[in-house]
Amino acid sequence: MPRIILDTLTSTLITYPVKIRYSDINTARHVGNDKMISLIQEARIELLTQLGFKNDGDTAVTYVVADLGVNYKAEAFFADELIIEVGVSDIKEKSFDVLYKVTNTKTHHVVAEAKTGLVFLDANAGKTTQIPAALLTAIDKLSTL
Repeated sequence: MPRIILDTLTSTLITYPVKIRYSDINTARHVGNDKMISLIQEARIELLTQLGFKNDGDTAVTYVVADLGVNYKAEAFFADELIIEVGVSDIKEKSFDVLYKVTNTKTHHVVAEAKTGLVFLDANAGKTTQIPAALLTAIDKLSTL
């Protein structure tokens, strides 16, 4: 069966540690696919927060997730400690991709790789808009650290 082909994370901007909770486990006794999506969402929000971007409803520019892809590589279990590496790629005028690599800190197995495509919107007009210059500057600054 063909798999989704995702770009490989080549430059990590932040790392986001996660400890798997019992509520993340499904009936197969491993992290559910939906929970992994929630974990990468938390990592994305942490990245954007560190970059100084607020998506709190009070800003003129917001974003939507236009697409999402996840390749599950290994199981993760209750109490496992994971590290989510997060980076940005394919920066365009109004969008960019956020890439993720999720690794088990004990086994060093890659648990998942993922990508979310973000499109920026003028919150008042409801139309696509350019990525805020301050956000692009913050990405560049974090990339050089």
